[in-house]
Amino acid sequence: MVCQTIPLGFPPPDNDVRDFLMVVERSSKDPYEASSSRARCFIKALFRTTIATINAFEEAGHTPIEGSASTTANCIQKFRAFMSEGQTIHSSGPQRSEFYREVVKMAKEVFHDF
Repeated sequence: MVCQTIPLGFPPPDNDVRDFLMVVERSSKDPYEASSSRARCFIKALFRTTIATINAFEEAGHTPIEGSASTTANCIQKFRAFMSEGQTIHSSGPQRSEFYREVVKMAKEVFHDF
């Protein structure tokens, strides 16, 4: 399988995520099950890291975004701003890159404990 490694769209690719999900488990008897397990571990780590990030907003005392209709909408707006900060057409912002590094790190730990 050939994978593009140059950014061809927007937002730019999250290479750590792609690299984690594209690993082929050669020692596995069922590569489809191994891929499915890897994806489940990624989703679990993604949700945990997202919750931790949103909780950190609250702990840091971020004030609600003006005009926000609800706490949920406010969280979504703050999270989107956080993930977009510093992003360009050619690269992800540093916060997004670090976020996904943490997600992949946790996913690897969960996967190896699986």
